[in-house]
Formats: sequence, structure tokens, C-alpha cells
Amino acid sequence: MSRDRFDEISRNLHLCDPFKEIRSTFLDYDPLFKIRKFADTLFSQFNRVYTAEQVLSVDDVMVKFTGRWNCTISNPGKPSARRGFHLTAAVGRTSRYMLNCSVYCGAYQERAFYMTEEIDT
Repeated sequence: MSRDRFDEISRNLHLCDPFKEIRSTFLDYDPLFKIRKFADTLFSQFNRVYTAEQVLSVDDVMVKFTGRWNCTISNPGKPSARRGFHLTAAVGRTSRYMLNCSVYCGAYQERAFYMTEEIDT
């Protein structure tokens, strides 16, 4: 894909309404505002089409990311992803299918991304 084509797509593709975004100075600021609705829809579809196993595992996942965003963390001890997002994920123990996850956002942890739906087992 050419650079111009990528720029055109990124200018026109939005996962949320940018005019509804709350500024970071307000108390109910959500750092994951731009992807929350998409992620909610995605995980609700995951839970709809897949029946969870009886035994689940809670795993810590580090997703490599080198861009600029305030929810990234640095962990020099990790060999694969030294800088990126820290996720806590509920996965099936044998299938490793991710049923739910939360993103660590530091100071905004209480308002971080948590799914509201229950996982059917």
C-alpha cells in the first residue's frame, strides 16, 4: 500500500465520534475513548460465538507499541516487548482464546477498559 493511500484511509477511518471526546482535564476522562465502542462490540461478538471453557486463565500480556500514547509502559526486563501496552486477559486454558481483557492505564486505572458483560461458562 502506498503512503498516500495509507494517509487517505487514516484520515477518513474513525472508530468513534471525535467531537464527543472528553478532555483529559475532566474527571470522567477516558483514555481509551477512541477504541472503547469498537472493543465492546468485538468482545461481545467473541463471547456470543464462543462458549467459554470451564477452566479459565488470567494472563498478563505485553503488546509491543513504540508510538506516543500515555497508556504505554516501559519494562526493560521483558525480552520481547520492552515498551507497549499491558493487558490483563481472561483466556481459555487449553484453547488460549481471549474472552475478555483490561488495559492498564496508570493513573486512570479505575476508569480503564473493563468489559461489562459476564462470561458464560
